[in-house]
Amino acid sequence: MLKTGSRSLTGRTHEGYRYVLPGLAVLFLIAVIPLIMMVYLSMTSFEMGEAWDKREFVALENYSWLFSGQDYKFYPSAILTLKYISVVISASLAIGMVIALLLNQNLKFRTLVMAFLLAPIVTSTPVVGLSWRLMFHMQNGIINHLLQQLNLPPVNWLGKRWAFTAVVIATLWRSGAFMGLVLTAGIQTIPRELYEAASVGGATALERFTYVTLPLLKPIILIALLLQSIASMQQFGLVHILTGGGPGGATELLSLHLHKQALAYNGFVGKGAAIAVVLTTMSVALSTILIATTGSREEKG
Repeated sequence: MLKTGSRSLTGRTHEGYRYVLPGLAVLFLIAVIPLIMMVYLSMTSFEMGEAWDKREFVALENYSWLFSGQDYKFYPSAILTLKYISVVISASLAIGMVIALLLNQNLKFRTLVMAFLLAPIVTSTPVVGLSWRLMFHMQNGIINHLLQQLNLPPVNWLGKRWAFTAVVIATLWRSGAFMGLVLTAGIQTIPRELYEAASVGGATALERFTYVTLPLLKPIILIALLLQSIASMQQFGLVHILTGGGPGGATELLSLHLHKQALAYNGFVGKGAAIAVVLTTMSVALSTILIATTGSREEKG
């Protein structure tokens, strides 16, 4: 009977592989092969417009070009990207938490508010970028018009001093709404009995948030932070339309620098692929740090 049962289990396992293999094959085609190709290109001298058979294998020469400072915009773009990510994910988490706490207070127009929160998420990136570009316009933008109504001087939002702030504001309009909806759904999964028990025990609203909401919401927060950090690391379209990376490199994130090196200006495909590998490595490292940090905190708790 044991042998028969083990054979039956093995047969079911092999049968299960038949259902999984097509999905793995598709994943291999759309993810693994392009990644391998990107790594290979990063070790070649291939340039835009050059015949494929004219490429040369240069090993780590492109990486040396990056990290030795010959690409003088690489380090500033990398530092700016990390700054952008840290500001966006921390601010979007704070905004999203406030939105989630408000939406879980049985507001009268709660459904309507949630529908409005979906607008930034479902709106295409070009529309978002162009809309914010118009609103940030120095002379005709609505934001400066509102400032003037408050007797405040207009701001050159797309100038070098304020361009990064403008990009962050435009990003938070979408990321804050996304974080708010995710955290709202997470809070709704917490049993109401826990809050009632805490209230009976004399816990204040802050204590209920600290000892009930936050601990049970940590897995949702981790997932939201992971998605937001990866999206911020790969941000391109919104910044490209809003500022084009300028002025003077004030908003040139690593993704925009990659685009300029590989496609827009120089056509250095091999060197652009090296930047893409670095950007991918940064995304994986940031995700690993977030997971490890949250995991260690949960073990201590």
